[in-house]
Amino acid sequence: MATLNYLNNGDVVTANDWNAHVDQINANTEAISSVGTTLSNLETDSQTYAMRTSAVLMHRYATAAQTIQNTTWTKMVVDQGVTSTGKITVSNNDTFTVNVSGVYQISAAARFDVNTAGARNIVISNGTDFGERWGGCTVPGGQGFFTPTATAVRVLSAGDTIAVYVFQDTGGPLDLVPSGQINHVSIAYLGEA
Repeated sequence: MATLNYLNNGDVVTANDWNAHVDQINANTEAISSVGTTLSNLETDSQTYAMRTSAVLMHRYATAAQTIQNTTWTKMVVDQGVTSTGKITVSNNDTFTVNVSGVYQISAAARFDVNTAGARNIVISNGTDFGERWGGCTVPGGQGFFTPTATAVRVLSAGDTIAVYVFQDTGGPLDLVPSGQINHVSIAYLGEA
C-alpha cells in the first residue's frame, strides 16, 4: 500500500496527492468487492467508487504584463503554476494538450489595464483557432481594471489542444496586468465522456 500524504484543514491539495488518494480508495473498494463483501451503496463490481473529478490538472497564471495589440486576437501567456505530469502538456506557456480523453472544465480570467475606450474579450478555444469559441466574455471599457472571465465544459480527445485568446479594441496597445494569480487558466478533468 502506498504512503499517502495527509493534509490539514485549509491545505491545498495537489492533483498528484488527490489522484493517489482516489487510486487507493478504488483499490481498497475493488479488493472488498472481489472477496464478496456487499456494501449497500455499490451497484456493481465494475462501478467506479471514487473519481478524480475534483483534481485540477493544471492551474497556471501570468507573472508579467502581456501587451495585446489593438483588434488582434492573441493567445494569453500563463508562465507559472502547477501542471499534473502526464495529464496536460504545456507548449509555449499558451497552448495546452490533453493527454487523456474525457470531459474537461476549463476556466480563465484576464485583467486588462485601465482604458475608457473599446471593449475587452476573452474566449476559450482550441489551441489553433480562436474562432472555435467554447466559452467567452466581453466587457466594455471604463474607469478601472476590467477582468473578463470564461468557463467551458468540453468533451476532448487525447491530443486535443486548448488555448485562451484575448482581444481589445481601445485604439492602441493595451496590457494584461498581472495581480497575484488573476490572469490564469485552470483545467480540471471531470471524468470519462
